[in-house]
Amino acid sequence: MFDIGGWEFFLILLLALLVIGPKDLPLAIRTVTQWIRRARMLAREFQSGLDDIASEAELEKVKADLTADTGLDDIRNEIHGAVKGHIDPDGEIEEAVNRIDDPLGIDNGEDDEQFLFEPFEDEDEFNRKILEEEEREKARAEAETAKNGETGEEAVRKDGGLA
Repeated sequence: MFDIGGWEFFLILLLALLVIGPKDLPLAIRTVTQWIRRARMLAREFQSGLDDIASEAELEKVKADLTADTGLDDIRNEIHGAVKGHIDPDGEIEEAVNRIDDPLGIDNGEDDEQFLFEPFEDEDEFNRKILEEEEREKARAEAETAKNGETGEEAVRKDGGLA
């Protein structure tokens, strides 16, 4: 990496001893070695990331070459067509499956799964949403109580609670 000979290294150590002092020199050396370790670790991580990207790109290229050379897509399409022709020659099964996927016949072109489940980014967001829902429910209950003109105790007595 750096071409530092014996005399240059000795000169650097002598200057460090004079500038930093004998008391703080071990701490300074320890700090510099930690920086060097971190830099080497980052360089290794960066290199391994580049190696992963290169291997993925190479695998995609090999897959594309094999598919083009062997004609696997053509064979798959032929098998799919033959099986579909024997099992569902008039397309009734496919039509029934499409009706199951869209029973009302409304296809907005969007992925329906996004409306069924929206994942939370983290646990804090999940907890915040639960607290917000509890606060809304509490506010609704208070508004209902205020609308009826009852206090909380009166509402409990009215519902059959102990007075």
